[in-house]
Amino acid sequence: MRKSSWLWYLLYFVVAALFAYMAVSIGADLKKAAQNEFDMGMYAVAVLAFNVIFGMVLGIGSLVGTLRESGRLKLDWPKLLLLGLPAFLVLLNKILFFAGIAPLYADAFFESGTDTSLLYAYAEVLIGYVLATGIIRDKSTRGRMYY
Repeated sequence: MRKSSWLWYLLYFVVAALFAYMAVSIGADLKKAAQNEFDMGMYAVAVLAFNVIFGMVLGIGSLVGTLRESGRLKLDWPKLLLLGLPAFLVLLNKILFFAGIAPLYADAFFESGTDTSLLYAYAEVLIGYVLATGIIRDKSTRGRMYY
């Protein structure tokens, strides 16, 4: 293996670890502030944003590799539909709740009595990862991005 690839993976690990550390420390501060004010809405939105951004950090290596290649950029529709859409549907009720449109208790998972926090976290990270890796190069053509 080349030395530069080792350095790239080391840098990638350090960035992901620093982001995770920042997310945990900022999340703890936000949770304390939200508990003091009896408003957990901003804390939940911040957790959602951190998880999506963490998923994007995990997929950034693929995106950088894709941008270095030649060819026309295009969206990877199978990945977006098969991975991104189910994750989005899992989070749809949570998003609608924080937008003030739907009550959280309308969630089928909530009604079953299951703890959904881990499911939501996985779905949030998956959405970020799919967004970062959902752009690919069409090597048969050159030019701009198309849909």
